[in-house]
Amino acid sequence: MNSMHRLRSVLSTGLLVVGLVFLFLPDPTLAQIDTQLTGFQEATGLGNTDIRVTIANIVRVILGFLGIIAILLVLYGGFLWMTAAGNEDQIGKAKKVLINAGIGLLIIMSAFAITQFVLTKLQEATGTDLLGGGVGSAGAGGGFRSSAALGTTIESHYPERNEKNVPRNAPIVITFKIAVDPASIMTLAKDKTTALGTPQDAGAGLPPKYDDLKTDVIRIYPVTGALKDKKIEEKSVAAFVSMTPDQKTFMFEPVVLLGSSAEQTEYRVELSGAIMNSKGKPLFGNTKNPYDWNFTVSTLVDNTPPKVTGAFPAMSTTKDTPRNIAVMINFNEPIFPIAASGKVADGFNNLVVGEVQGGNTIKPTLGTFRITNNYRTIEFQADDASNSCGKNTCGKEIYCLPGPAQMQVLARAAELKSPGSTDPAAKINLLASPATLGLTGVVDMAKNSLDGGGLNAANADGKAQGPTADNFYFLFRTSGEKDVIIPRILSADPGILKDGVAVDAQPKIQFSKPMLYSTFSDVMLYADPVSNGVGFSKNFTESAMGEDNPASKFYDTQSAVTLYHGTAFAPEAKYSPHLPSTIMDAAYNCMYPAVDTMGCKDTDASKPWCCNGNASASACIPSGS
Repeated sequence: MNSMHRLRSVLSTGLLVVGLVFLFLPDPTLAQIDTQLTGFQEATGLGNTDIRVTIANIVRVILGFLGIIAILLVLYGGFLWMTAAGNEDQIGKAKKVLINAGIGLLIIMSAFAITQFVLTKLQEATGTDLLGGGVGSAGAGGGFRSSAALGTTIESHYPERNEKNVPRNAPIVITFKIAVDPASIMTLAKDKTTALGTPQDAGAGLPPKYDDLKTDVIRIYPVTGALKDKKIEEKSVAAFVSMTPDQKTFMFEPVVLLGSSAEQTEYRVELSGAIMNSKGKPLFGNTKNPYDWNFTVSTLVDNTPPKVTGAFPAMSTTKDTPRNIAVMINFNEPIFPIAASGKVADGFNNLVVGEVQGGNTIKPTLGTFRITNNYRTIEFQADDASNSCGKNTCGKEIYCLPGPAQMQVLARAAELKSPGSTDPAAKINLLASPATLGLTGVVDMAKNSLDGGGLNAANADGKAQGPTADNFYFLFRTSGEKDVIIPRILSADPGILKDGVAVDAQPKIQFSKPMLYSTFSDVMLYADPVSNGVGFSKNFTESAMGEDNPASKFYDTQSAVTLYHGTAFAPEAKYSPHLPSTIMDAAYNCMYPAVDTMGCKDTDASKPWCCNGNASASACIPSGS
């Protein structure tokens, strides 16, 4: 092969690589594809790196290899020249090799620079890590700009975006979709010997010792009021930090009350790119300022106890309930997460689901309590191996409640700081309840104890009386039956392919059954083009179920989810809600998008997707992509 032929090969390969770069540049609209393999990479050990990231890495390796070839050609030309011994023909050949190799090297370096530039700009636009910085699994495919991390990397937060009348004694709470390294968010408090994120008892009469927020990583600061003109680093709020055992939910409690008693104050929370996942990789990829939101603090503190607004199974239901169900309690305001979540096997007993036995004693059912629905709903899922119900249609092992049996659900009110007074504030007793930050019952975000009102919340009176007077409980009966009815989507608003939708419309999807809220974590809202992407939070509501619904033999209500987006939709843009088959109903039945859903056409076993009302053998891709 002569030098000119080599040059042509280098040029052709370089141009091919540049073409590949543009061919495989990540089109975020493709992120809508539902492979229906959620969790597959974990089960097989294949990893979860975004395919677009893999392609970008392959392109860079190819360019690097071509650069090595060009350098070898330079060395070869130099060798020919040095060994020419005055031979004019060999010297001429060496010159040609050096010139052609230099041109080829210049083209390769230009291709590399163009590739790096394009990938960097796309990374900044989409928040996807295409340059090898590492991305948390939940943040790698959302297709949103950094401001839309809510719904992709962040599951929920309190206060909500643009929320008004937030009490001065409120904490800031953030729930991530994957575990986070606590050392990237907080520093160990002085003279504290317990693990990072775990408070330490400081002795009788003294407040517990908490770890300190890194105010250069998560900044909480006023944008109005007396401090509005100060530098951010000077007015950032100092806060104590605690977290749930799974390292997904973090609670930031300001050292002093937020705002002022004289005027309302607007605050901003800013998350930096320095937050790491539990594997030490940047949670938001290479995005420097991945997420922020504002809320407004009132002039008042919250001294009103939370109340129960509903439950599943429905309170006072006369229907026998299937054994394979989850249990849920809904509240009128957000609940402090760590006081309402935990595993029964680990000693958590602020809430109890159990079988009523002789003498009205309760045998607790093993399982896990978790907080969901923007911290307004507590879910219980059984995990007692002796009550295995086999696997559901998604292949997930499920566990039943005892049955037939009389079941009781109990939510304890917390001990009060000042029993006998009108103060609803809960007592903090780390020695009595270390796993729940010393909270012995359910409390709201301001740590006011529950106004449970006894059986079916009938005696709730707006006052916190502590245990046992203000415990909440209800009863239901399980049958020996299992519910295997597949949940369906009954309606969606806006409708499929609807035009002229208002920019402030909030998409709402109505289901045929009561749904398991925590399984909606992978629901997405995609935008086309991606520059019009928005973040969103999920809010669940229940409505009466019609008697013609096959599931009405078991239940009284059916669920709907509303996708609340923080900013207005862009005019003339296209948006695509994405509901994967990992969504389950309250009986752990998986939703199959193309099974009798909103009149999905031409369904059969070979077409598991439903795209804009039509069954499809392949995953849905937004129009225009």
